Amino acid sequence: MVKENKNQILREAAGDFTKKASMLSSVLEIAIAGSVAGGDLYPNDLDISLIVNNIEELAQISKYARQMSKYYHGWEVFLFDKNLSHLGRVCHRKECPSRSVDCCVPGCGDPPYLRIHSGFKYDEKIFLSSPFDILYTSFKEDRMACPQR
Repeated sequence: MVKENKNQILREAAGDFTKKASMLSSVLEIAIAGSVAGGDLYPNDLDISLIVNNIEELAQISKYARQMSKYYHGWEVFLFDKNLSHLGRVCHRKECPSRSVDCCVPGCGDPPYLRIHSGFKYDEKIFLSSPFDILYTSFKEDRMACPQR
């Protein structure tokens, strides 16, 4: 039996997400980050960076992100504003906030579908040094691939 290329499956999931999310007016750029972007054939998860001009469509973004679970359950969508400031991650839950212990983290679900992880400290240098594969951008230059700080 031939083992499937996990990278290819996760790229399909990201492509499906991008096809839907790129139609939203708040979405400015979508990129695959980390091991999938770096070409690892068997990555642990799918990391997507999403630059938005506002979070008004966060419920719809979350819905599209959850649909990636039909490909693989290990995904994260990191949200950034147009200045590349980290806002949080997209919630995995259909209802947010829910009764999960994860929802007890201060600030999680405020606003709904913005997930805050307990103990997680965003490190800009580590995240932005990751390989990126831009799937959609409305900018003249890719923002995630060439941060202008």
